[in-house]
Amino acid sequence: METNSLNKKSIDWKAFRSEVHKHGKNDKTIEDAHKTIQFALLQLHDNHSSLLSKSEIKTIIDTLKRNPIVISNIDNGVAYLKIPPYIGNDSLQLSFAKGLQSLIEKFDKSDPKGWIIDLTQNIGGNMWPMLLGLGPLIGDGISGYFVDADKNFTKWGYTNGQVFSGEKTILRLDNPYQLKNKDKRIAILVGKGTVSSAEIIAIAFKGIPNTLFFGQDTPGLTTGNSNFRLRDGSIILLTTSRVADRNKREYGKPFSASVYDDKPIDAALHWLNGK
Repeated sequence: METNSLNKKSIDWKAFRSEVHKHGKNDKTIEDAHKTIQFALLQLHDNHSSLLSKSEIKTIIDTLKRNPIVISNIDNGVAYLKIPPYIGNDSLQLSFAKGLQSLIEKFDKSDPKGWIIDLTQNIGGNMWPMLLGLGPLIGDGISGYFVDADKNFTKWGYTNGQVFSGEKTILRLDNPYQLKNKDKRIAILVGKGTVSSAEIIAIAFKGIPNTLFFGQDTPGLTTGNSNFRLRDGSIILLTTSRVADRNKREYGKPFSASVYDDKPIDAALHWLNGK
């Protein structure tokens, strides 16, 4: 935490360490230690760091296996994709992304009037399969940046079937789809249920021509977490950066809709139909 936390420069680490040791001085079990770690993470005041136990990770993975479903349809010439959160299982990342690109290919061949990307019930998780799947719509190049406590900017984005962070390729798809109709309007739906990496996916669309955001402000977990696995199989999700868009505008705060509306689908359809 002292080395990697986004807020490391604003914390008195001597006092921090003393408080955490005081809290955990009577710990005798792994469960006790977890509570102390959770206490320490709360003292970072980044509102995003957390601890997942081995059993919690298993529950998340089992849930994902049952329901990694992208809800989709095309109605009145508008293509609709409701993107679920992606949490847990690394082995399903490429099949998730490939399935999403296959839907985009199917709809693109129908020459839609426009696209609706619904993130209103996406609580986040792993951003990379979502970014890879939506890559044909986001387009090649830098989609945004991670900004650490020392103000170092690390680029991230999508290009030619791969998603990258800095110079590192995170995921790659063979035979990625290339969007044929690149001038169509894209409506992104966001709101209170758009959380964490789902907010980052919304930010990935920021600055793309013919793109507008509908709904309400997001909760504001527009920060990047790094995973630190502990010996018992649990994982510390530590906030190590805030997110900036492709124009280097920094967030770390709620992402705002362009058009505020409690019925964002209706408002998006109105705009996509040129009204």
